[in-house]
Amino acid sequence: MHRFSGLFLVLLVVALWLLPFSGIMAQPADTANFRIRNAAVLNSAEDDYAPFVTPNGQWLYFTTSRSGKAKLYRSKWEMGEWGVPEPVPSQGVNTDVDDGVLSVPLPTLTQLYQLDDEAMRQLKVPTIGIMASGKRDKPDDADLIDSDIYLFDISHDGLTISNVRPITQVNTRRWESQPTIAPDGSFIIFSGDTSNGDDHKDLYISQRQSDGSFGPPRNMGASVNSDDREVSPFLAPDGITLFFASDRSGGFGGADFYVTQRNARGEWSAPKNLGSLINSSANELFFYGASRAYCMFVSDRDGGQGGFDLYEAAPNIFAPGYSMVQLTIMDTVANRAVSGNVKVMETRLGKTISNDRAEAERGLRKELPSGIGYRFEVSADGYPGTPRAEIAMLPADTTINLTVNVGKAAPPPPPQIVFNIEGINVPLFVSGYYRMNTLEVLDDLRQRQRDGDLKGLTYIADVAMDQAAYNQYKKMAGRVEGILGDFVSRCTDEYFPTFLKVRKPGEILEITVHGYADPRPILGNYMEAPITVLNPAGTQEMTIASGEPLDNVKLAGLRAYYAVKYLDSEFRKRGGQYPQMAEQGVIRWRAVSGSVDETSGNDLSEKRRIRVDFQRVQGE
Repeated sequence: MHRFSGLFLVLLVVALWLLPFSGIMAQPADTANFRIRNAAVLNSAEDDYAPFVTPNGQWLYFTTSRSGKAKLYRSKWEMGEWGVPEPVPSQGVNTDVDDGVLSVPLPTLTQLYQLDDEAMRQLKVPTIGIMASGKRDKPDDADLIDSDIYLFDISHDGLTISNVRPITQVNTRRWESQPTIAPDGSFIIFSGDTSNGDDHKDLYISQRQSDGSFGPPRNMGASVNSDDREVSPFLAPDGITLFFASDRSGGFGGADFYVTQRNARGEWSAPKNLGSLINSSANELFFYGASRAYCMFVSDRDGGQGGFDLYEAAPNIFAPGYSMVQLTIMDTVANRAVSGNVKVMETRLGKTISNDRAEAERGLRKELPSGIGYRFEVSADGYPGTPRAEIAMLPADTTINLTVNVGKAAPPPPPQIVFNIEGINVPLFVSGYYRMNTLEVLDDLRQRQRDGDLKGLTYIADVAMDQAAYNQYKKMAGRVEGILGDFVSRCTDEYFPTFLKVRKPGEILEITVHGYADPRPILGNYMEAPITVLNPAGTQEMTIASGEPLDNVKLAGLRAYYAVKYLDSEFRKRGGQYPQMAEQGVIRWRAVSGSVDETSGNDLSEKRRIRVDFQRVQGE
């Protein structure tokens, strides 16, 4: 067993318990697909711990000792995967003392909208957070391992931390660390040491006062704490469920995860062990899980990269506060269940959660987060109207039976051909390059940078000599090929055949590809054959000659041009009706320089993209 690093981990040395005690939690029913994997891209040979994902789902903050002291790092969620982590640059973070263990409020609706920035802005999520830090203004006789808890402001996008200030009502000259904050910001829970040196850690709670300050902390008592150590608390989005780690007797060895819940009287239940699916004979710390999708935790179990590592597990079978809705559509005349489509909406923001199918025999079973209001809009097969059912506030951990009644069936309407086209608008490029980042193109770019015509052109990211950059773009290339493959399949199997069915005389399908570049300046020349694209307004042609100096408008145009060539080639490979449509002039391509992207987000990679639009127009 090794010592935990920094001010924010504590030494937990216990015997290996070979048999579980009666206090261990019964395993959740849905365990068949539960999988754990090491979050390899985030970890180092040193201790990496305390993961926390911002409410918009875009940034993962965690603490690491890879630089010698505990420091806050962060990673960007990009194209379905966490990116290479970087130190948090915000003012007041990563000072000359240890810093780490961040927490921000996770409102109940983050279980639905954790990846929806627009929805989270409408929710007006509290823009405060808390973190632990070594004592920044310590007296000469202060214990150097002491730490305090700090409050800070955080931007809605989770990108900027500012105004870091100590919570004076909570901090003492002892150890206060590993804080978590309630979804509404009304209280905090943290781990504190009042043992005067013998490393006894308990959980403490501090309520927020009417003036915005936090009151004196109080020990959470024997209902939660034990004679051993209780550390790394995490408050779930329901505001009443608390996960924490403890090395108390009755576990599987080392520190295990436990869960407790608060009732309406403010009393906390006896903690229950989360069980052997997540706990091991090693130490498990810093549970995090905002939704059913996944959870994260920290462990020094065998097979890691060294010290403590971050792990991901999915689905999050431990997430509290979910209930099952059983919806049945009933024909009140024939007294029988019928089939139909069901639109599920969250009532606070009025957003559609899902469109599902209810079959007559079994209806619709839908698991949803509790503490939220829902509306169900039903379109029964062959029945007029759109009857509704509502649940004002879904209770927790139960099954709700809903019956939606429909009247006498009307004659079914004649089938209609619906022509709905969805383009793509995604980041697809290596920085500075103008061909889309597929595996074949990436390897070709690597070869050209080594000894070909692109050797020495510094405006393109170096994937020849920078192995880390190559590996990162290679991961992205696989996902790019998936996105483009799905798009080509939709066009070939659905869009093109449907257009031919609804096409009016003389009408053609115009496909416009807009290319975009990030705002960083480019110093380099275009070295391939001349190409012609439309200007950003789409009204005039612009030619980019071989050897011509590049700027971002020209780079955007090159991306549009080469994207058209790639998509045309892929459509022809797939066959179907596209080749004949192209030869007959029923398809018309337009490559437009979309110019510099100033709107799609803070991440530069999001700005290196194409947008594909479809339009039905009269041919010339």
